[in-house]
Amino acid sequence: MNLVDFERIPVRELLGTIEAAALEHGTEIARREIIGMIPRAAWAMAPEFYEGCVNFDRKLIVEDRLGL
Repeated sequence: MNLVDFERIPVRELLGTIEAAALEHGTEIARREIIGMIPRAAWAMAPEFYEGCVNFDRKLIVEDRLGL
């Protein structure tokens, strides 16, 4: 998934929809990964989602990477 407006579509809600669709098709999500960087506000809304990604690192949070 490519989520560009995390305030309009909460990641928890979107992930739930994707997981349900996968189950309807007889499969499940094997893993999640972050491509690019994420705003701290997005991480703060669902830290367990982001920290559950196979490649999570605090340096993927824009503000942490910039030292802000």
